Amino acid sequence: MIKVKGVLLSVLISCLLFYCLDCYWSNWLEKQNSEKQIWIMNKENKRYNIAFLGASRVYTCIDVGLIEKILKIKAINLGCDGSSLMENYVVLSQFLKHGNKINKLYLQLDQTALSNMKKALSYPFHDYLFLNKLKEEEVKEAFIEDKGCLKYYFWRYIPLSKYAEFNHFYTLNFLEPKSQSKDSGFDKNSGSKLIVMDMPDSLLAKVKSGIFRQDTFVCDEKSKYYIDKIIKLCKSNGIKYDFFKMPIYNDSYIQFHSNHEMTTFLHEYARKNDCRFIDFQGLALASNKDYFKDYSHLNASGAKLFTPILSDSIGKINR
Repeated sequence: MIKVKGVLLSVLISCLLFYCLDCYWSNWLEKQNSEKQIWIMNKENKRYNIAFLGASRVYTCIDVGLIEKILKIKAINLGCDGSSLMENYVVLSQFLKHGNKINKLYLQLDQTALSNMKKALSYPFHDYLFLNKLKEEEVKEAFIEDKGCLKYYFWRYIPLSKYAEFNHFYTLNFLEPKSQSKDSGFDKNSGSKLIVMDMPDSLLAKVKSGIFRQDTFVCDEKSKYYIDKIIKLCKSNGIKYDFFKMPIYNDSYIQFHSNHEMTTFLHEYARKNDCRFIDFQGLALASNKDYFKDYSHLNASGAKLFTPILSDSIGKINR
């Protein structure tokens, strides 16, 4: 009998410890500041004239701080590195739930965004950054889509299990958690992070060799589903919206035979949704490798050159 009581006491103490650690990490995640998604979701009761949404080609290739200076408006970069449209939707939804307001949203769409996210991206949904929001409906849907029902409910109802699985991020360094001790720097440039880097000669050689050739364009149904959810979210919050596409290095672009089909699709899809699709591929800078860090991303010099062009286009549209 004494042994049974001892076992039950041990189980009770373990459960209490797991619950306390679960609460600790949930609270810590709310306050940490090194991850872009958390920085966005921690914004509260802010008003922005415009916002840009997408993956790394928004995050690192648009100087939103410069746009604010040129147009004399308040803007924010909601782009997150390696994010899918599903994650874009979750982040935007959480951002708006916290009382933030946007007048106009610009959604960046391209081959990667419109493809099957599990094939196009190495980590399409950064689940470990949303573990404290499992009860939120849009987060629940994303988790079940990405991980399945069994893992979702296991993480939701078994204390600490979700954080234990990502112990590389959730360490036991209580005195100085790595992410909370750093200044993210996101506020300095309204969420943009420009990258100073030239396109490597090895990558340039691959571009010229034609290995990027692609023959067909197919818009993945799940990606289209999340575009529609973003549109619906905009409409329910009184946000105007447009689609746009960043330039990629032209020597690579012309090798993608499906790009014409994609562009045609986006023009038609924008028309059906009563918005504009702005394609910046025709810019002269797209032919200069000095403005790219790889075949699809502008470097800091390219972003500085592109941003005033983007600002001028935005200014004309909103006059």
